[in-house]
Amino acid sequence: MRILVAIAVVSLAACGTDYAPDEHGTSSTPTVVSGEDVFLENCSQCHGADGKGTKDGPTILSPVKPFATYVIRHGRGIEMGFPTGMDAWDTTKLSDEELNAVLDWLSSAPKPTTGPELYGRFCINCHGANARSGRVGKNIVSEVGELTIKVRYGHGGTLYGARTSYMPAWGTDVLTDADLSLLRSYILTL
Repeated sequence: MRILVAIAVVSLAACGTDYAPDEHGTSSTPTVVSGEDVFLENCSQCHGADGKGTKDGPTILSPVKPFATYVIRHGRGIEMGFPTGMDAWDTTKLSDEELNAVLDWLSSAPKPTTGPELYGRFCINCHGANARSGRVGKNIVSEVGELTIKVRYGHGGTLYGARTSYMPAWGTDVLTDADLSLLRSYILTL
């Protein structure tokens, strides 16, 4: 029986599942990383318990994973107008598994359904509350006719460190054409 249990544990471990040792030092139960728990322990102080931001850090819901990973691993200065920057979190502070779990949890938040809420989730961090300033200093009110092209293709490719000239691209799986219509209408009110 012990041989069968050992074979099962080795087989499951080979599949990439982590197992926590029991009181006898035998791996018996899978260890599941909770993105929400890791977030609450490490990120909520600045970004809020729901990821919607606070006076100390921006909203970080619906993250663009490659860009978010870059920012987390390299840190961020105070260019966003918050009182402090963000330190870099290397793999000794936050493992790749924990980071992915956090980003997956942040991505699972329900998408807003109104123009103001969509703007607050996807645009305000870079373009500011008035769509004319923010950390990139880009007036998108005057370019609202190009919104679909800008959103679908982004700008700057993978130059994530070019903080004032990088913009991620969002496909229709994240921002639908109807969402862009809501955004366009809202931006024109600003």
